[in-house]
Amino acid sequence: MSATLPAGYVMAYGDNGLELTPESEAVEIHAIPFGPSNLVIPETVAFLAATRDGGRPTRLIQIDPPTAQSKHPYPLVRFACTPFVRLVMDDVTHMGEELTCYLLSSKDATHPIFADMPAVDRERIAAVFA
Repeated sequence: MSATLPAGYVMAYGDNGLELTPESEAVEIHAIPFGPSNLVIPETVAFLAATRDGGRPTRLIQIDPPTAQSKHPYPLVRFACTPFVRLVMDDVTHMGEELTCYLLSSKDATHPIFADMPAVDRERIAAVFA
């Protein structure tokens, strides 16, 4: 059995959980994309860079291949990026200039988020799955 909503209203999550809300007050919130087990992947970095200032990769620092001691069977890429606000605490802004992400496949290794990096760095990332 389904109830009919009044015209111009939707069911949306608010202060009291799911509640009747005027369509004009409802907003869509996009979920941050993560990989399996909530791993940060290139798509996660792209989402964050699109929703805040900074966080775009500029230079490759290191690629850690998966090893027997790794928690995940994926390569981890560490890179320098444009400065971004990591957190604000007690009116003090803490900036970040490095990020990491896991590469799950060759598609991740050629993700457009890496486009601003030097060609040699992009080639090194793509070579992980060669």
